[in-house]
Amino acid sequence: MTISFGTSGWRAKRSEFTEEKITAISAAITEILDENSNIIIGYDTRDKSERIATQLANYLSDTTQVEISDRPVPTPAIAWYAADNQYVNLAISATASHNPPEYNGIKILENNGADASEELTTQIEEYAKTHLESENNNPSAESEPETKCFVDEYKNYLHEQFHDRINENHTVLYD
Repeated sequence: MTISFGTSGWRAKRSEFTEEKITAISAAITEILDENSNIIIGYDTRDKSERIATQLANYLSDTTQVEISDRPVPTPAIAWYAADNQYVNLAISATASHNPPEYNGIKILENNGADASEELTTQIEEYAKTHLESENNNPSAESEPETKCFVDEYKNYLHEQFHDRINENHTVLYD
């Protein structure tokens, strides 16, 4: 199966997320972004999401500045952080969103927190395909990305937004 992006990302059965394909997506992103770009990466609690995010972060950190979440984080937290921090050029979440449990995904978000444009995902898809077909398709992964706790900052933001509307009798869930 090839890498085929849909709404802002690639979703497929977990078995499709091979190291080769994740590397190809990483290589595609580095072709599109400037060398000094800043990328944030989160992941959900699905099986293999952390591995996908870590592999992306390791490869991307060779050519860009990368911060990866230190724990599972809801995609809206990654989107909020990208929009709230002007230094972020791209956000990625390893998540299959609403798809069945046997799926996973790589969701790309623009620096304003919105889903990636069709233009951007088409570029990534095309570069990834070229990378998969090339003879030299194993970039190094020598750099270590920085880790960051996006969850606490997101919870603090939500608390600031809603603290005057809740009290000790409320239970608050976030996503």
